[in-house]
Amino acid sequence: MSPSITQCLLTHQEVCGRLEAAEACIVHLHVTSLDLHQAMTLCWTHGLYDAIFYIYTHGMRDFVTPLEELTTVLCNALDSGNALTHSQVMLGNKILVYVSCCLAGRAYPHGDIDPQELQQVKHEIFKCITSLHSKNAKPTENSYPFLRTLLRFDTREFLNVLALAFEEAEFTSELGMQQRQRVVDILLQVMVEGEGFGPAQLGSLFTFIARQMSRQQGAIAINRQLFDQVLCHLTVPGTESHHEERQTALLELLQEGGLVHYDTDHLLEKARKAKFYRVCEYVYEERGEHEKIVECYLEDKLRRHQVFTYIRSVLSSPQFTDLHAQKIQQQFLRHIKTLLDIDSSRVASLLLTMSQLTPLLNDITLHLKDDDQYLYNALHALFTYRSTHASPGGRGADLSDSPLTSILHEKYIDLMCKVNPNQVYPYLKGAEGYRLEKTLEICKRHNRQESTAYLLERAGDIKGAFDVLLVILKTKVDDLLSSVKDNEDGATNFLVSLGHVQAQVVKLVRVCQLGSSQLAESGRRELWFPLLDVLLSTQPPLVNHHQLAHEMRGMVGHVVNSMMTHISLPAILERVMHDPGYCGGNFAQIKHLLKGMVERYVYEETLYATVVRMIAGDQLRYLTLQHNQACSPLVVYTTTCAICHSIYHPSSKAVAHSCGHSYHAQCGGESTSCVLCVGSSQEETSAEEMQSNDAKSEPLAGLDETQMEGIRRVRALGSGGSRLQFLEELSTPRGGCVGEASPTPTQWRSLGSVSGNQDIWLSQNFALKLAPPTIDFEEDGTF
Repeated sequence: MSPSITQCLLTHQEVCGRLEAAEACIVHLHVTSLDLHQAMTLCWTHGLYDAIFYIYTHGMRDFVTPLEELTTVLCNALDSGNALTHSQVMLGNKILVYVSCCLAGRAYPHGDIDPQELQQVKHEIFKCITSLHSKNAKPTENSYPFLRTLLRFDTREFLNVLALAFEEAEFTSELGMQQRQRVVDILLQVMVEGEGFGPAQLGSLFTFIARQMSRQQGAIAINRQLFDQVLCHLTVPGTESHHEERQTALLELLQEGGLVHYDTDHLLEKARKAKFYRVCEYVYEERGEHEKIVECYLEDKLRRHQVFTYIRSVLSSPQFTDLHAQKIQQQFLRHIKTLLDIDSSRVASLLLTMSQLTPLLNDITLHLKDDDQYLYNALHALFTYRSTHASPGGRGADLSDSPLTSILHEKYIDLMCKVNPNQVYPYLKGAEGYRLEKTLEICKRHNRQESTAYLLERAGDIKGAFDVLLVILKTKVDDLLSSVKDNEDGATNFLVSLGHVQAQVVKLVRVCQLGSSQLAESGRRELWFPLLDVLLSTQPPLVNHHQLAHEMRGMVGHVVNSMMTHISLPAILERVMHDPGYCGGNFAQIKHLLKGMVERYVYEETLYATVVRMIAGDQLRYLTLQHNQACSPLVVYTTTCAICHSIYHPSSKAVAHSCGHSYHAQCGGESTSCVLCVGSSQEETSAEEMQSNDAKSEPLAGLDETQMEGIRRVRALGSGGSRLQFLEELSTPRGGCVGEASPTPTQWRSLGSVSGNQDIWLSQNFALKLAPPTIDFEEDGTF
């Protein structure tokens, strides 16, 4: 392409503002196709730096001039004191890449340097960078202007460029070693002895020097005092600016071999004052003092949560000895409060999963015995972790091998009564492993009535549990009446107290129902009537509060409805009628109670009559079937015995059955049941038992053994017979003592069947246990 065409193309692109396209055209065209004057003017005007490097290096074979001129531009931008623009940052990055390419033997922006010019180019670039002054230097110019400018622009990246250059063969010879030493001396003179470089930049310098010293021992010689100087510079106490950068710089210096140049005790003292905890961790790890690294994590606010991971890694690693584990244990016990403040759940995880720390449980308890809050937090985390990481199913797990003994469990419950008393009752309901007697003493000592009642109920003392819950109910009722009295203006704050009363009534009804199944009539009255009296006593004070009176009457109805199954109706009516709140009033006050009792009576009477009709109908059908079978003639279809297969003789005695089988009396006996049918049924039963035994190894999903047995019995009994017989068979006990004979059908009928002499269905003492849906209360106090 001729220069005239290229000139028109570049002019058009400049007018259109397509400067990136113009630069791409320049660096991809041969220099002979360019109008150099036009191209250079365009590049300098619009900052097309890649094109400037290309024209100088490919057109003029000059590698030094573009570096000098563009570095001067960058220096002026840095001296201005303003933040660098995007174009100026791009210029600095391009200069670093250009220097790196030239020292590595590659052309910029693409291609390779002519091998005949390679050594000369490297020498000229290196000489330019390390030159003491530039051409036409002013008297005020600082020494080594080009190197100083690149260090000011990006110290770390420029030192990386030098590190890559030192890998070339030119710097591995004896002369190259001298050049490397000269560069290091210049860097120390410019950055350490001069001004304008921050701690991070000095850290990068000494990291670079330490890397070079570690790669080839004795290749670089520097004054050892310089390491102390940079240490003091990086660890200035009280300086919070660039804290992380200074710590990272010092850490990189140590990791690259700089640790050998320091006294570790002096280094640790400086690092601790500067709060360089990662540096301390590195030094302690090199010295093998792993237990002190725990303190470094605890003091470092940004990495405190990592201490648990470190402790687990140390105790799990096979390279650490028992002595290390013992020292970690000492640190763990010494800083247990700090660890609990960080994350108590992870403390519990370490104590219960790391065998080296589990023996510390008793020591921790003794260490925290004077601080109830910390001890409670520790035990709470331990028992919470055990419950959440238990075997599937949670409850019923084997706790015999658990390091959390019952003594610790009771200590935890005792502290819970002090620190967090509202959680005692919910915890006792879902927890296991505590001794009932000891825990009951703890709850009584701290006057935790609700928890005491629950434990008494678990111990089987229903009356004691009822008495405690009744005291709680009386207290809540008093609170309700007090809130009503204090809110005569119509406020609704008493609704909260009402909800507490309703929840307590539900608990008492449940306890009464549980105890009624174990007590006689007199004992049941001692449970139900005190509860009823407390609720009835609230009626007179609430005469003027219709909403509350209605709610309380609903609770009375709920209690009466629940106790009717266990207490006779006359006794309930007598108790209600003798109550002062009802006997002195009108019929309207007890109308709701009487109505509920009548409705309940009608329901049970209807249910009783329906059951009697069903059983009588089944009995009639069953007897009719038996009568028809007894009166129907028997038809013998064969003249031979079904057992011996011989022909009947007129003088022989034969037995025939309704099933069609017949046989000699001497062959099968004179039983009323067919021996052939009975035998086949026994074979079928044994076959079914074999199938059931085979099925035991592969039970149906979701069915337990009791359900499987019920299914087999229903299948066996549902094939025929009346519903009465079906019910009688199902009521047969499934098992018993070994050797105990099963009752005969006659014996079962004598125990309560309608076919027996004692008609239980017509007895006046028959207590129907079925009940209609009753009113229930939720925990939040709503119906």
